[in-house]
Amino acid sequence: MNFSSGIATERDNIAIQLNERAMRQVLEDLKILKKDEILQKYRLKNLDETIISKTLAEYEAKDNPAHITKIAYRPFDTQYTLYSSRQGFLGRPRFETMQHFLSGENLGLCFSKDCVGFFDTTFISDKIADKHYNGSQCYITPLYLYDIEGKTPNFTPEFKACKAKHKILKDKNEEQILAFIYANLYNPKYRSKYLEYLKIGFPKVNFEVSQKEFERFERLGSELIKLHLMQEIPQDEIDFIFLKESKKPNFKIAKYQEKERFVENKIILNEDLAISSIGAEIWNYTIGGYQVLKQWLKYRKDYACSKEELEHFLKICKILKKTIEIQGKLSEI
Repeated sequence: MNFSSGIATERDNIAIQLNERAMRQVLEDLKILKKDEILQKYRLKNLDETIISKTLAEYEAKDNPAHITKIAYRPFDTQYTLYSSRQGFLGRPRFETMQHFLSGENLGLCFSKDCVGFFDTTFISDKIADKHYNGSQCYITPLYLYDIEGKTPNFTPEFKACKAKHKILKDKNEEQILAFIYANLYNPKYRSKYLEYLKIGFPKVNFEVSQKEFERFERLGSELIKLHLMQEIPQDEIDFIFLKESKKPNFKIAKYQEKERFVENKIILNEDLAISSIGAEIWNYTIGGYQVLKQWLKYRKDYACSKEELEHFLKICKILKKTIEIQGKLSEI
């Protein structure tokens, strides 16, 4: 079975950027700025000059071994990096696993080996992922492995043998099995019952359930996966509101303390704009210890978002609300 920890950049300030334009600017800076200027601009302690020359050579090569691509950086927060299979610009690119997200469509189950206090480290990705994507140490396993002949399920020989004989699993495809697993890992009852084990080991799931129970978990797990990949956005009353009569189109994320950011069920984005109908359970929702909404805004303080970026944030709010609703249904099974 193929899995690894996520990508370790070792220098997020330069290796991870909010958008593709900013990542291209990094490459331009590597070309024209002196080393000391690069260190100062990107707040780096050090950057080996051989890494700079190697990065530019790989990016400009005809076979293009280094390319700008999206990376799952934090929950619901896709950013950009320059990816190469070789160690250099990225400290540990984890190509043995990440290649399967670059070769074709894939799904990656993200999990951890331990947790502190509360288990909330399960998430999903359809692209290469950072080592802190879902907390302090993200492990990711692709659902499919790609080679020149196509793709195959990333299952151990033992699980394949079990699946072939199992009364339920034998008739289920890979994505249905993943959905069942995902739902279990989001089930509040599972998280509570096995907490002490989850603090010290990888999560395990019991497949010995009734057909009806399996299909309920599968359906809710599939819904969660589509939500968390932002393939489906719930309809909801959560929406933008203007705080002033002028309705000024201000998309900049202002710097606020938390007590100023979340006020009376509103997320205050700046003096002109907020998001309404946000319950405390949505604002406080965590994945991998990250308070999801707070973390997204943290990376964008004093950053002028595009309209699309703010709409993305609004979608996250709606998705978290729906996730909480589905978790309630899971706890009733």
